[in-house]
Amino acid sequence: MSQLHKRLSTDQVKIILNLYLMKKMELNEVIRQFEIKERQFYNLLAKYRKDKPGFLIEYPRNTTNNRLPLEVDKVVRSELEKEKTIIENKDIPVSNYNYSAVKDEVIKIINQNISVPTIINRARSWSFYLFEKPRKKSLR
Repeated sequence: MSQLHKRLSTDQVKIILNLYLMKKMELNEVIRQFEIKERQFYNLLAKYRKDKPGFLIEYPRNTTNNRLPLEVDKVVRSELEKEKTIIENKDIPVSNYNYSAVKDEVIKIINQNISVPTIINRARSWSFYLFEKPRKKSLR
């Protein structure tokens, strides 16, 4: 079941609510048309009664709700660069990025939680990712 504002326009919802208020449509029929539960219908009806001319079911979203601040990206990138210098140093026997350590450093530096898969996705897009080397076949 998709969201009401994606299935019906505001004008369609207003017409159906007006029919319900004029008692030309029953509650069960309205709920079936809207494909919502009774409680949500009554919340919608209260919102409609409160402000009929300004009633809208659409809502504008100014920003995405899953966007991290730019400062997080800067810290992640700087930590990945540190990891890269460690990997490139032949004196240190490290051959892979430690994304969990990058996560811990981000939390320590700016107190912002970030998931390891997000760090890996950023690392891939910034070319801080080492693909697995093919394994040697064992002789049996």
